[in-house]
Amino acid sequence: MRLAIRSRSTLWFVLGLGMGLVLYPILLMMTLGNHKCDTHADAALVLGARVFEDGSASDALRDRVIAGVELYHAGLCDTLVLSGGPGVDEWTEPRVMQRIAIEEGVPASAIILDELGYNTGASARNYALLQREHGWSSVIGVTHFYHTPRLKIALRREGIQAETHAAVRRGLVLKKLPIFMARETVAWWAYTLGLK
Repeated sequence: MRLAIRSRSTLWFVLGLGMGLVLYPILLMMTLGNHKCDTHADAALVLGARVFEDGSASDALRDRVIAGVELYHAGLCDTLVLSGGPGVDEWTEPRVMQRIAIEEGVPASAIILDELGYNTGASARNYALLQREHGWSSVIGVTHFYHTPRLKIALRREGIQAETHAAVRRGLVLKKLPIFMARETVAWWAYTLGLK
């Protein structure tokens, strides 16, 4: 009888711990991740997302760029750093992002492309180099709410305390949002524990 109670207690403890490990990053995404920045920074670091074979932007990519553009037009940043990896053929993520930003009225002179931003960590490292090169002292990280906590970790590793600004989904919810959030939960722990 005592063994059964102990086994049940252990089971509840393991289940509770597992739920906590899943729910804590999700809580961060839902609270800190939804932050909207209203202070000026030297630059906005806008993170990339998928580009389709025809060179068109995914919904996630467009959301992020539009959020960066809005910061620029509101006078909250002087430069957009568009960071991402390869897309299809000549259509890298940053080039597609640049096209959208220019269509939305941002001058090319206010845009810097980081085409080596293959992942969140690389984007943060590359931004840190640009910050030193340009003498910047402040940045706003722009991505979706579920990605914001991990971006802050990556920038902090580079010695950068960033403000963040969550991109907003215009219209429909991102179709793969549950998958994105599940992936981010695992990735957040990997970054937090220094495994990535």
